[in-house]
Amino acid sequence: MYASNPELILIVDDTPVNLEVISDALINAKFEVAIALSAERMFKLLQRQSPDLILLDVEMPTMDGFETCQKLKSMESCKEIPIIFMTGLSDTESKTRGLELGAVDYITKPFQEAEVLARIKNHLQLRRLTKNLGQQVYQRTIELEKANQQLAEYSYTLEQKVQRRTQQLRRNEQQLLFFVEHTPVGVAMLDRQMRYLVASKRWLSDYQLESLPISCSHYDVFPNISPHWRDAYQAGLEGIVTRNEKDLYVRPDGTQEWLRWEVRPWYDETDSIGGIIIFGEIITDRVCTEIALQELNQSLETKVKQRTEKLQASEEHNRALISAIPDLLLRVRRDGTYMPMFSAGQLDVEPTDHPLYQDLPLELQQNKLNAIEKAIATNRLQVYEQQFIKNGRQYYEEVRITPISQEYVLLMVRDISDRKIVEQKLKSESLRLQVALEAAEMGTWESNLDKGYWSERTEEIFGFAPGQFSGDRESFLKLVYIEDQERVFKALHHSFTTHSPYKIEYRINYLNREIRWIAVSGKVVETEDGEGFRIIGVAMDITDRKQSDLEREKLLQNLSQVNSELEQANQRLAEYSQTLENRVEERTVALKSAQERIIAQEKLASLGTLTAGVAHELRNPLNFVKNYAEGSIELAQDLLDALQPTMQSDDPTSQVIKALIDDLQENASTICRHSQRAAEIITSMMQHARTDIDNHCTQFTQINELLKEAINLSFHSKFTSDDDFLVTLNTNYSPDVDIVEVIPTNLIRAFINLVDNACDAIRLKLLELTRNNLRIDSEYKPTLTVSTRMVSDRVEIRIHDNGYGIAPEILSKVLDPFFTTKPPGAGTGLGLSLTHDIIVKQHQGSLDIVSNLGEFTEVTITLPQ
Repeated sequence: MYASNPELILIVDDTPVNLEVISDALINAKFEVAIALSAERMFKLLQRQSPDLILLDVEMPTMDGFETCQKLKSMESCKEIPIIFMTGLSDTESKTRGLELGAVDYITKPFQEAEVLARIKNHLQLRRLTKNLGQQVYQRTIELEKANQQLAEYSYTLEQKVQRRTQQLRRNEQQLLFFVEHTPVGVAMLDRQMRYLVASKRWLSDYQLESLPISCSHYDVFPNISPHWRDAYQAGLEGIVTRNEKDLYVRPDGTQEWLRWEVRPWYDETDSIGGIIIFGEIITDRVCTEIALQELNQSLETKVKQRTEKLQASEEHNRALISAIPDLLLRVRRDGTYMPMFSAGQLDVEPTDHPLYQDLPLELQQNKLNAIEKAIATNRLQVYEQQFIKNGRQYYEEVRITPISQEYVLLMVRDISDRKIVEQKLKSESLRLQVALEAAEMGTWESNLDKGYWSERTEEIFGFAPGQFSGDRESFLKLVYIEDQERVFKALHHSFTTHSPYKIEYRINYLNREIRWIAVSGKVVETEDGEGFRIIGVAMDITDRKQSDLEREKLLQNLSQVNSELEQANQRLAEYSQTLENRVEERTVALKSAQERIIAQEKLASLGTLTAGVAHELRNPLNFVKNYAEGSIELAQDLLDALQPTMQSDDPTSQVIKALIDDLQENASTICRHSQRAAEIITSMMQHARTDIDNHCTQFTQINELLKEAINLSFHSKFTSDDDFLVTLNTNYSPDVDIVEVIPTNLIRAFINLVDNACDAIRLKLLELTRNNLRIDSEYKPTLTVSTRMVSDRVEIRIHDNGYGIAPEILSKVLDPFFTTKPPGAGTGLGLSLTHDIIVKQHQGSLDIVSNLGEFTEVTITLPQ
């Protein structure tokens, strides 16, 4: 049974020819097909799986189609399955009886394949629609029942909510009245006739009322009310909100209070204005506080003025501080006259009108005037140095000119004579150090792990022109010989981490790819800003020294080896003759082994031809052996039947005769089985022998069609020999696969072998699950998947099954001749070997097998196009 469509069709017919015709048509239409040769086998299949439709023959042994249909319709699990009679009985009575028994259709033979497929599809569609309609009716009934229940619950809930809402409104009204009455603000609620409805206690206390004047008019309570308040009340009744943040109120006793009030409308249940609400708050205390704050602000302004006077008094102190600055600080006019610098803000001080540096040379005076003009013109700081001799001493000064306005600049002069002397000493020391480094052929460098600086000599040592090295770590590591890079990096990291001296020798890749040796040493010091560390050191090329050391070591090694070689010379001479003898003996053995392999190959070549001849000659004798063995079984049975009337159950002689006849039948059966196995082996051997003969019988063949034919032949053989054969076939044939030149008779034989093996593996897994008393649930569905596709210029074929699989330890042996995993008598062990020869040797293809024991096996075949 196989189909690429999930709908399962069960065919019940005792005629194999009819089964083959209708099953091929259904398989081509992408249906899943199950076969039963009798009603009994059909009921056995129905215990495992429920088909979507049954094609039922009428004329069958034991139980005809009408009885079978009647029994199916009486079974609860099968009564909904549509049944179509397909029979040669065309009389009206038979048709009427079949339809009355519950069949959905009645097809007479001979039939048209297209008509049968159309009827089957229509009845399957009707069944699907009937199922869906029944499910929808059932679901709709449930939904209506739920809706009615929800409606009843909703009505009850709504009634409860109305009752609770009514009670809540009553409580809210009471709470509102209570809130208004007890709120800490003066609040009064009046109707449209300005009669009191409710008023807070604060309202009564603020306006000195003894009790709540319910139903009294507001104008009766306050007869002398101000006109602008009356206007606000009328505006509130018209829907306008009026408020006043500060208003004067005169009590009846003549005392005055400051009020903050607001009038706004309130609305009844019809959304109409029911009256007004008056909010009133006595803010006399707050107004008094504001007055006090104003007085306090005036007091603060007085204190600020006093503080300003104190700040002005401290200006003299600031002038004294400026005068104490060690640098000469002057404020200079544009014409060069200057005044002492006391305050940058007091430009109204009269200048001394003294010319700037009138005792200096005219050249320096002119430089000062030029710098002043440039600072004012560019509005930028001007800095320069000057030197002069005074009283026989050399002086150095740093001059800074900062523009203040278009008429004034700030001039600061600093004596840097001592710094210049130190710089000259440092320059002299640096020159001597540079001469010493050049004499020692050393270069200087510094680094902070990420960035570095090299002197020109260091760049020369590493093969760079001056200024060519970028200074980054990656460029440096590229220069280091690859085997020394890790060691160099670790040494640098260790020095930075522990602040220990850095000293190492390593190799570099010189620019001409020459390997040179470098000696580097350095010391960890803080950076100028004190926020980090760097290494400062020297580098020197020690390639010549290293080469001298290597040559010296080589000489020492050579000298030490001379003695050992002289001592070993005699021993080698003594061993040499023995070695020659051993080599001659080994060579003789190798030649003999090669000669034996050549002879064996020639024998194997002759054995192939001989095997074909011997296999052909043995077939006839084996046929005689098999036929006579089968005849012996029948003759023994005839002999037993002839002697049976004369034999008595308690007669010892009769028992001996029966035992001998049973042994004879068992021996003949054993001979028959083994002769059949020998015949299969001979057939496989002849197929091996024929592969070379068929090499030239190639034809252009459509691979997809050849695969379909092989699968049909294999499956037909399987469900003919096994009633329980149940495998789902999934196919995916690529339309890109074109015609290929192959030997079709041999290639289809290989495909059939692979499909047979896949089906046997699935059957073995089913037997294993049954043997272990495990239930085969719906999650495991025996499946065979066959697909084709183009991979570059080759055709790829995949045959995948979810059967028993192959153990890893024997996967490499399955292509060996006479190796089989099947039980004795179930296989020759030549199928996969023959398949490999056909695909690889004949068609220059490839065959790969991947398997997981207990899960799957997948065979991948590639053929050149």
